[in-house]
Formats: sequence, structure tokens, C-alpha cells
Amino acid sequence: MALGRWLAAAAAAWALAAAAPASAANFTYEDPQCADFTVTGTGPSYTLTCTFIATPACQLQAYPANPAAGTQVSLVASCTGSPFGWIFTKGSSPASQAQICGTSSSTCVDSVPTAGTTLIYTVLGGNAAGRGPVAAITVTWQ
Repeated sequence: MALGRWLAAAAAAWALAAAAPASAANFTYEDPQCADFTVTGTGPSYTLTCTFIATPACQLQAYPANPAAGTQVSLVASCTGSPFGWIFTKGSSPASQAQICGTSSSTCVDSVPTAGTTLIYTVLGGNAAGRGPVAAITVTWQ
């Protein structure tokens, strides 16, 4: 008789356990080299894929495009790849570039006192994946 009660209790416990709702599993994963993640597959087997961060690609604009001597020009970098730092340079040729701004801002300001001066400005953006290619613009001061 005791065995019968034990089997009945075990069967009731089994039925209750099977009726309990399943809880969802949570998974947190961070990787500074990943810009995003995708999840593929079906239960119970899933694959998490990292989309690597691309190095920044920037374009450089000057405002105003042809500034007057003695006034300021604003150099603005528009970049993909979410850079967190920029290096701006200027020079009369690609070989004579000198850094004018190294900043956490995508904007740099410069001024030249002499009309007729032509300078090449460059910007280089960087993020966790590295440095992107140099973007350049030529500005002639009026």
C-alpha cells in the first residue's frame, strides 16, 4: 500500500512539473570589436554572429569653401564607422602636412592671414577597428 501511495504521489508531482510553464533564457554578450550581432537558427540551437566594426570612412567639407584671409574656416568631417577620434592636418602639399587639431570632435577651425594661400586639409578618423583612409580638401583663401 505504501508503494501505491508513493507511485500516486510521484505521478502527481510529474504531472505538475510537466504543466509548469517554461521560462525564457536570457543571454548577454558584449564584444567591443562588434558593431552589431545577428541571431540565426531555431530552438534549441541558435548561432550568434558578430558584425565587425568597420574602420571609419570620412568626407571633409570646409565652411565657407573659399574663406577670406584673416577669417576662420570650419573643417567638418562626416564619417561612417562611428569614429571616436579625428586628426586634422594642413599643408601646402601632401608631404608637408602638420597636425592642427587632434580631437574627439569632428570639427576643426583654422585661419590664415594671407590672401591667395592654398592649403590641403586632411582628416583621419579612428575607432576600435583602427584608422580609416585620409580624406582631403583644398582651400584657397581669398
